This record gives sequence, structure tokens and C-alpha cells, in this order.
Amino acid sequence: MASYAQSVHVYELDWRSDRISVSVDGVLLYTATSGITLGPMQLLLNLNVEAGGNGWASNQIIPGVTQLPSTLLIDKVEAWTPALTCPN
Repeated sequence: MASYAQSVHVYELDWRSDRISVSVDGVLLYTATSGITLGPMQLLLNLNVEAGGNGWASNQIIPGVTQLPSTLLIDKVEAWTPALTCPN
């Protein structure tokens, strides 16, 4: 079986007026229902790793294990607005 890093995955961010939901490969991982911003935003895609014990545990540099430099390959980014909210 291929490792997660060696497979293709679909990441989804469903941003609505009352919630933001994050899914990976069709599995809902997180939903936020407060502090939702509706103004113009930008999307940042990066390969973030951290040293020094800050941030998420899964994002840490592990000596002898973490392979640096690393590469993030992005095949496609799609964005759309639901038809009912599109300006004419």
C-alpha cells in the first residue's frame, strides 16, 4: 500500500456564510461555525514544516525522518461560488 505522501488526495474547503468545513478524500475532518469571514480572501497553498516544537505535532521536523528539501505537487485548484450567490 502506498504511503499517504505517495498518493493523490482531494482536499476540500467548503466556505459558507454559517460555517467552514474541511474534508480530505471525502471525509469531513473539521467544521468551524463561529468567526466566519465573508469578505474577499486569498488561498495560500504551501508545504509548511516547523522546527522548535511549535504548531501541530504532525507538522514537526523529526531528525533522521523528515526529508528536506521536500516538494508539494499540486495538479489542480478549483474555486466556485454556488449559483444562488453569484452576482449577475
